[in-house]
Amino acid sequence: MNVIVDSVKLISDTPRDVKFALFEDLPGFPGYIPKLKKGEVFRLYDSNAITARTPELLAVEHTFDAQTRRHTVLTPAYEFVFQQMDEDPPKKKRIVAKLYMETPIGRRAFEEYHSDGTLLAHGHYKTKIYASDLPPWFLYGYMYKRHGFMSAKDVKYLLYKPNYHFDNHLFKYDTLFISYEKPIIPMTYDDSFDWFDGYDYVLDGNAMERFLDLVDQYSDCDTSSIRAEMEKKKAWYKERNGDK
Repeated sequence: MNVIVDSVKLISDTPRDVKFALFEDLPGFPGYIPKLKKGEVFRLYDSNAITARTPELLAVEHTFDAQTRRHTVLTPAYEFVFQQMDEDPPKKKRIVAKLYMETPIGRRAFEEYHSDGTLLAHGHYKTKIYASDLPPWFLYGYMYKRHGFMSAKDVKYLLYKPNYHFDNHLFKYDTLFISYEKPIIPMTYDDSFDWFDGYDYVLDGNAMERFLDLVDQYSDCDTSSIRAEMEKKKAWYKERNGDK
């Protein structure tokens, strides 16, 4: 469930389930809790459900106020009060976009943006979707100079453009073009600059191989030729840099 931390209070001088001080920075924090039941352990995550903000804690007592939608959880050391943000039971959210970003694409928009834990469709449009709502075919990684999620489902076309001009990084300057509908075709512009048309999004760096792994699972798109090209790039890189 998606929650906002209302308060955290130390209730024991001899904490048994944690080994460090009171979480003073947690009140007001938007987070995600996979489960919250008396007698079971729970852990508070960032709203992207990736980074844990607390260790595993034992819920020795749990009460819920349906009117205010607040949870009060007692552990051997602390009392937590959470404001529940999603409905109970949660409605299934429509995942329409192929790209969701944690922060907006574009420098000015990024500087002025204040996140509430929800994601931005296509890197621009505010949604009610949290990272925990996304299905497993979304790759989490660094893309468009931001952290976000890209869908590897229903990919129809892929094109890999390696860069053999720089040998200080393996894949940093390479590009993986991704299309969910149209074929990806080469284009030559008036300044003789070669690029491509028909793609929806691009990836670079190590995220490319992880994306291909998901494409193999969730799309009917052959990745073997691209992987072969990547192996050639690895061999070229190793020839120049050895095993470092």
